[in-house]
Amino acid sequence: MLAAIYVFLLVAPAAHASAALSKITLRLRDGGHRVMVDNFGRERQFHGTNVIVKGSPWLPARDAFDPRNSLVAYDFELMQAAGMNVIRLGVMWPGVEPVRGQYNETYLQIMTEIAAEAATYGIYTLADMHQDALSERFCGEGIPRWASQPNDIVPFPLPFSRKPFGTSWNGFPTRQECSTVSWSEVQFAPAATSAYQRLYDNSHDGLTDSWGKFWAKVASAFGGAPELLGLELINEPNIGNPWTNPTRMIPDVGERVLQRAYDRLMEHIRPVAQDALVFFAGPTWMRTGNWFVDALPLGFTHAPGGAEYANRSVSAFHYYEGPQEKGRTAEYIAQQLRDAQKLQTGLFLTETGGGSSKEFANWTSFEHAAPSAEAKGVSWAIHGWKQYCTETAESLNSSSQEAAFGACKTGVSTGPWTADGKVDPSLLVRQSRPYVPAIAGNFSSHHYNDTTRTMTFSFLMDSTIPAPTVVSLPTIIYPQGYDITVDPRGAVLVGEKSAASPLVDLTPGTATAFGMTVTITVTPKARHSL
Repeated sequence: MLAAIYVFLLVAPAAHASAALSKITLRLRDGGHRVMVDNFGRERQFHGTNVIVKGSPWLPARDAFDPRNSLVAYDFELMQAAGMNVIRLGVMWPGVEPVRGQYNETYLQIMTEIAAEAATYGIYTLADMHQDALSERFCGEGIPRWASQPNDIVPFPLPFSRKPFGTSWNGFPTRQECSTVSWSEVQFAPAATSAYQRLYDNSHDGLTDSWGKFWAKVASAFGGAPELLGLELINEPNIGNPWTNPTRMIPDVGERVLQRAYDRLMEHIRPVAQDALVFFAGPTWMRTGNWFVDALPLGFTHAPGGAEYANRSVSAFHYYEGPQEKGRTAEYIAQQLRDAQKLQTGLFLTETGGGSSKEFANWTSFEHAAPSAEAKGVSWAIHGWKQYCTETAESLNSSSQEAAFGACKTGVSTGPWTADGKVDPSLLVRQSRPYVPAIAGNFSSHHYNDTTRTMTFSFLMDSTIPAPTVVSLPTIIYPQGYDITVDPRGAVLVGEKSAASPLVDLTPGTATAFGMTVTITVTPKARHSL
């Protein structure tokens, strides 16, 4: 088996042009939440990865393949071969608007070119305004220097250190100072939370409007391109300033702070992107799988911009152990689904653990989250395709928070790559999970056993849909081939998988009936089978 996987890595990834991508919209299902559908009316599911560069140049290397920093043809080929059909791409505000009101058109052009190239491999792009701890001012990243405006009543990072940090690196703390604290803790320092609050309130220097103008510019750059899955307003938002109002730590109160900000953003986004899918999130700890926390009321009362935009809104959530409670993954995702049903929005797990680093040293979060999400028909994106940062002796010895490329400070994943730049098949196998990215009907159930590599999937067939159900069966999972059984027999006809793609078409057979429950079971082909 292992030898066959190595052969796959050597020969399988090859350029493969996919059919033009369909514009993804939302459809309301029984129960209240919305599912993603294409222009044929098929339900769509997504498996993918994050591509986030957290420092200058704020975008992946595009000139040549590099195991740490690139996003080029070979990367897309490998993603496609692994069954991925979405990237969550960091469209970073400092890259777009380094000076207030001055937009970097070259940066935006490169971002749209990335999305267009990804589309040729059947991969959609989710544009993510990524942030962790808001900015370099707080040992993080995310918003431009000019937009990071703390009230300075309590110097950063008090009370999380014995003394205030300096400003000797371009007005920010040095990497040496930042290395003494945890970014996930100091984002709650009074200075940092006051800057979050000012970003959300718009009462200080119109920062929420500037945020909205950033998104309007990004949306305009992408236009109505079908390869743009959506716009994710902000990654893992903090709840504002609890030091001035401690009730903001209560889930529903904190989310209402964000709801007001999101509504303001829509005033800028919707005039230029009326039909775009907008992904929105609450703080990561507002739902945990714990029965008491999840019983607290939902703070969001409507989708961003109002209930009338629920049909163009997707609730984005993350899963990490913690803040999520280990052993209660299924309960956590079920609660996220109930929240989406209440708001009548879509639902997407846009980030979960995976890869190797000091913060994500094992795949436990992903290996718990992925099967639980799949069982509910929820799409996912793993934490990172690459580390997207490179240190040198010079950068390590400097005061700069940035690396020689990007920044390696607020959560870095190596993805499926080894230290010497090769693909680690044992890591790629973990995220190359078989699934059904296009369903000519309604999702019913999904289960994949990663030990036996058996996938069982059921759906209610809609024979009026003029496009096939599509199954993703990566060669790295089935190097000897696979067997597919259909129940009832003859309900669908199984197509042939090409060498360059993991996709297999299932078309209606002679025994098809509208609304019929069809179950597909995929098993590895035995070595001796022909």
